Amino acid sequence: MVDSIIEFVKKVLSLLPQDPFTEYIDMAAEYFADQKVMGYINYFVPIGLFVEISKRWIIAVGVYIVVRVIVKSLKGEK
Repeated sequence: MVDSIIEFVKKVLSLLPQDPFTEYIDMAAEYFADQKVMGYINYFVPIGLFVEISKRWIIAVGVYIVVRVIVKSLKGEK
């Protein structure tokens, strides 16, 4: 049963068009890996720190929304 579902999803995905930006993304990834540019960029703009702060902010907002929905449902509000 699970195998047939997986095969069905694979067939549906094969009908979708290919990503036109794949070659550009791969080219940029190779450039950054070869030139070690991200290390220099990260020295001035702490991208890792931005990602970590964003991740924690999204989790906090998500928890707030879930708690708000639960409280509203317990109070009987719409």
